[in-house]
Amino acid sequence: MIVLIGTIVFISNYLLDFLGEFFWGLQYKYWMLIIYGILLIVFQIIVEIFPNKIFDYINLVLLSPLALLFTIVMVSKPFLALLIHLIYYLFIPTIIPFGFYFANEYYSFIPINTETYVYLIITFSVIIATSLNNQIKYIVYLASPIKILKSDDSEKFRFKELTDYLLSKTNIRFIIYLSYFIYLITFNIFNLQNITIYETEVIDRAVLQSFITFVAFDSVLRNLKPLDFKSSEMLKRIVRSITGKDLNV
Repeated sequence: MIVLIGTIVFISNYLLDFLGEFFWGLQYKYWMLIIYGILLIVFQIIVEIFPNKIFDYINLVLLSPLALLFTIVMVSKPFLALLIHLIYYLFIPTIIPFGFYFANEYYSFIPINTETYVYLIITFSVIIATSLNNQIKYIVYLASPIKILKSDDSEKFRFKELTDYLLSKTNIRFIIYLSYFIYLITFNIFNLQNITIYETEVIDRAVLQSFITFVAFDSVLRNLKPLDFKSSEMLKRIVRSITGKDLNV
């Protein structure tokens, strides 16, 4: 889905750039634009006054560039919106870790080296991204240029439903795991070649440690759901083991 979005947005932007460069590269582009506009208006009037198949075909040919441009924009709009929302979603969780980084650098609360910063920023960013899915999506809705919560276009294209589907907790987890997986492959290839991805091996280890921490955190969340533990029930059992009587809590 993510690859499809990127591909469609790329193709749409390429077509728009190609058409734009082609048009702006013409020598008499302004006159051509004026003449095209005049012809378009004239034939619209002619078609209305003198209905004729030949005029209809000519009018259709004149409208085809606008129709093509409109189609490209309309097709790319929802995919571009989803891409923007995905970027927003991946950026928002980094605000708190980076905020801590800048605050600590400015006020010097705790002496922290670069490698630890890398570990903390990546680790807490991915943890926030998976833990606060609904909250982050709501911020994305508010910050979106599409104005999902108010725009009429959102009803037409159902941007909220598309965004909810793309930015579901499962998909975000998949993106994070996929990113770590790609990094691990890259790291291992570089490591076998005795090359470091970053300036020092310590930063490479910091990224790996963040992945290990995330896996542990994700495992805790997965095991927490089926966990059958209640503090009140535990207290009852302790009292029962000591006194031999049940405790009414």
